[in-house]
Parts: sequence; structure tokens; C-alpha cells
Amino acid sequence: MRKIAYEFSPEAGVIIRVRFEKESGHIHAFVIQLACLFDDKWQPVVRYDTVHGFAHQDVMHPSGQTEKKELPVASFNEGFTFAERDIKENWSFYRERYRRWLR
Repeated sequence: MRKIAYEFSPEAGVIIRVRFEKESGHIHAFVIQLACLFDDKWQPVVRYDTVHGFAHQDVMHPSGQTEKKELPVASFNEGFTFAERDIKENWSFYRERYRRWLR
């Protein structure tokens, strides 16, 4: 099984971390996390993963509460594609929402 990990920053103060395990074209596990810098501290804002055996989104709140939402996907490949696209396209929305929750 091949383990792949990388991260990138679409803007200063924003980092997207990607980790997944793949074999023969099939993803067996993944984590994609958006973290943002608020008041000189990195905060996880949104995470997609398969840690509990199913593809889901975790929405983090400044209070420490986490909302878990199962993804309506048929496979981890589909879940990974959805998650990667969502975070790449919507990181700014997620960052601003978290910033509003901080107030």
C-alpha cells in the first residue's frame, strides 16, 4: 500500500493537508484538513476523513465542538475526490465562517 502526504497553502495563514493510502487505484483511507491561522495560532477548521470506517466531514467550532456529517458517497475514492474539490473550492468560505464563530 502506498502512503501519500502533502500540504499546500493557497494563501498566507491557510494550509491544506492531504494524506491518503492507495493500492491498485483504490483509496483505502484518507484525511484532508483545512487549518487556518487565527491570533497566531493554527486552528483546524474542516476535516474530511475515513477514521471511523466511513467517509465524513468534521466541522470544528472554536468551542471545541465538532459536527460530523457522513458523505453520501459509494466509495472512498469518490469521498476523497469530493473532499479534495470541496476544500480547494471553499476554503475561503470555511475560514470566514470560523472567523465569525470566533466573535
